[in-house]
Amino acid sequence: KNKIRELTDRNKGISNKKREKEYQEYVRGWVQYYRLADMKGLLKRTDEWARRRIRAVYWKQWKKIKTRYRMLKALGMEHWMAKELACSRKGYWRMAQVLNQIFSKKIIARLGYTSMSDYYLTDVKTKEPPCTERYARWCERSANQLMISLLLDCYSTKNGNYKDFILYYGGVL
Repeated sequence: KNKIRELTDRNKGISNKKREKEYQEYVRGWVQYYRLADMKGLLKRTDEWARRRIRAVYWKQWKKIKTRYRMLKALGMEHWMAKELACSRKGYWRMAQVLNQIFSKKIIARLGYTSMSDYYLTDVKTKEPPCTERYARWCERSANQLMISLLLDCYSTKNGNYKDFILYYGGVL
């Protein structure tokens, strides 16, 4: 959460495009790193919290009442409701919760912020890791293939000949 808190800081003077890019990189890297764990519930809660922070960032950027009104109307809100919310004196965090219905998950995804749980369920959980055996994971071989190749390498460096090794172990490769 601390890294997401840093990326979605309301006082950080970076462009929205850069913020989106950094957020996407972080989400992809974090989910890929922990892909073998079962973290569906954790990602759902973290997603909700991160979307609220993103809404707070945008609400702070729309500083003037006129800008807030115009943006709320563009999001499809009625005149009286947009005027009421634009003139609200509530803080950024509270308004981010109020904007949940109008500034929805779909709109945030369209802005370029990848949902952690969606990325986890579609891109990561559908793909099987190449090999989950302890020592074979790095080279995508089974443990038996790896052991035989290691033994062959050791034997060839000592004796320089594979034929004796193959005859000794019965020709099983």
